[in-house]
Amino acid sequence: MTMRAWQYASTTPSGIEQHMHLTTTLPAPDPSALTKDIILIETLYAGLNPADFKTAELPLIKYSLGLPVTPGFDFCGRVKSRDIVFGGLGHPKQLGTLSESFIAPLSKTEAAGISAAGTAAYKALAPYVKAGDKVFVNGGSGGVGIFAIQIARVLGAEVTVTCSTRNVEFCRGLGAQRVIDYTQGDLVELLVRNGVMFDHVVDNVGADARLYQRAELFTAPGARIAQVGIQGRGEGGWRRHVLVLGWVEREELERLGGWVSEGRVRVCVDEVFGFEGAVAAFTRLRTGRARGRIVVKVGDSI
Repeated sequence: MTMRAWQYASTTPSGIEQHMHLTTTLPAPDPSALTKDIILIETLYAGLNPADFKTAELPLIKYSLGLPVTPGFDFCGRVKSRDIVFGGLGHPKQLGTLSESFIAPLSKTEAAGISAAGTAAYKALAPYVKAGDKVFVNGGSGGVGIFAIQIARVLGAEVTVTCSTRNVEFCRGLGAQRVIDYTQGDLVELLVRNGVMFDHVVDNVGADARLYQRAELFTAPGARIAQVGIQGRGEGGWRRHVLVLGWVEREELERLGGWVSEGRVRVCVDEVFGFEGAVAAFTRLRTGRARGRIVVKVGDSI
């Protein structure tokens, strides 16, 4: 049997979306490979993350997976002849979720869950933040930022975020008490002028080394900066740094799933693309201006 899937065989010089093609004759996953710990999923929707193109463009990933590759971590799908499930693969695979079906391992570290973005936000906050802390989220309107605002509030923190002018009210609606419009000046100067000494920082942008080098100007002693993603961070400074990746853990997914079911955390979708619009979806994702999640509709929902 064959199926449709998006694939890329190169990522240079202009990124994977310039090299993606829709194949209609890819061999479907072999059902004989299934075990009690490996399931076959029919894809309904694939959720895109910046990690989908950032990891794909690392030389090590390309050579370790082999080419061509189908991108995609996050999904909502149907276990063949069973229930609807949603979650993330956890790490790059040669056959990702931007295909009509794929094989997903079920284990302690790779289980159905909310998304790589939600788990990354949880990892960046939950181990470090307690009720009453003052938290700064750099990049509040993106895929991780929308979860970070809400999770920080659930943990009882006071939240300040940065975003562009058009997203100020959007971030306030998610629960941010203070919103800094980063288009209005230098980031460090804006933070100093804000007058809050933060107990914890979540950096979803990774573009300004001075956020690390001058952190003592706007953070309390003992504060940490959690860098989300794989971009290089600023070196130096007087605050501890921790690198956060969105690997899924069952305990975290259960906690997040509970908060979603209780209405304490909600998922915000920027735009839903049809399956044939996957290239446009990646183009939108790469702009860094998405207000929440980018989703590709792959199959027919029920």
